[in-house]
Amino acid sequence: MAGDMTAARLMLDRVLPPLKSVDAPVALAAMSAAQTLTSKADAIVAAAAGGELTPTQAVALMQTLTGLARAVEVDELTRRVAALEEGSRHDD
Repeated sequence: MAGDMTAARLMLDRVLPPLKSVDAPVALAAMSAAQTLTSKADAIVAAAAGGELTPTQAVALMQTLTGLARAVEVDELTRRVAALEEGSRHDD
């Protein structure tokens, strides 16, 4: 009882680390059926508002969707640049 509580806490943290939440996989029919990134985002928000997703799951899905949107944007820009370069070759 009169021991070093800081040392005891450090030892307990090593032996019993804090629990981390683990989200279960989810399947959202509305997300699968959505055709656009905007409608997919709407499906995520609706699922979170309806209690089908935890806030943590909704944030993770939105971040994934943001990454997908960036990849689509890069693909589109790459395609446009290639088309412009191809068009400039024909002009020469």
